[in-house]
Amino acid sequence: MLNCKICENPGISIFSFSYNSPVLTIFLENYYQDHCKEMQALLKDKSYNILMCKSCQFMWQEFIPSENFLKLLYEKFIDKKSSFQKYLDNKNKFKNSFTYQIKNFLFLIHKKDLKKIKILDYGSGWGGWINIAKKYSPNIDGLEFSDSKKNYLLSNNINIITFDDLKKKKLYYDFIRCEQVLEHLSNLNEFFKLVRNITNIDGYLYLGVPNSSKLFKNIDNINLFLKKGPAQPLEHLNSFTSKSLDKLAGKYGFKRISILYIFKMYLSRNWFSFKNFKNLINNISNQMFNTVRIYQKK
Repeated sequence: MLNCKICENPGISIFSFSYNSPVLTIFLENYYQDHCKEMQALLKDKSYNILMCKSCQFMWQEFIPSENFLKLLYEKFIDKKSSFQKYLDNKNKFKNSFTYQIKNFLFLIHKKDLKKIKILDYGSGWGGWINIAKKYSPNIDGLEFSDSKKNYLLSNNINIITFDDLKKKKLYYDFIRCEQVLEHLSNLNEFFKLVRNITNIDGYLYLGVPNSSKLFKNIDNINLFLKKGPAQPLEHLNSFTSKSLDKLAGKYGFKRISILYIFKMYLSRNWFSFKNFKNLINNISNQMFNTVRIYQKK
């Protein structure tokens, strides 16, 4: 696909390397160890080709792996034991940041009775966030792609729904969280059409993605691309700056909440404490400088 997925302007190829080239072999060996040769056999004649849109600052990989390959990638080639152990090792570390994040979300929601808020955690991972969030709002669903993670979530009494549930049942949410997911998706338009359909009017959409601003400013530095980061081969199919993320969300009727809106919410609740002031500053900082954004459906 040579046209930008967001604004449909022509994309410019930055560089292209075969997955059997020396530079990609080093990458695959570093991150997937013993699976390198098997992956290269499956990726025969395929290339890591990065395209860029100068208009909206979006970057994407031209080659989109098949569903079968992606299933192998996330269930076999990526070490699940290592991934789960990393989650356990950092569980307490992230507990405070997740709690802080949840309070930030609830800070922006109008409804007085927080227990009636319906929340969807789109891409729940090992459940670090959703386990904490359900203490604040019992009406929360999780959606997860990985079978191993899904089974773990179910064993921990997390309410897991499927894509069929979202498409066929009348499920509507006040808040949808999507953290570190968009960069992996092969079809962004399909995602946003679905999310728009299941978000209540004036409901909120949280998007968190790796920030590719540095890549956009240093497109000649191949080393920035060939590592765990915003444009990681095979896994991060889409790379966003704050500009491209806003453009994509706006295309589907999601408006980034303004700094003025955050101030109004803060003042209307009379939350004049140091802790809430920190929440206010954190929200403003994210909305101004990061690819961690909260949008409202209009």
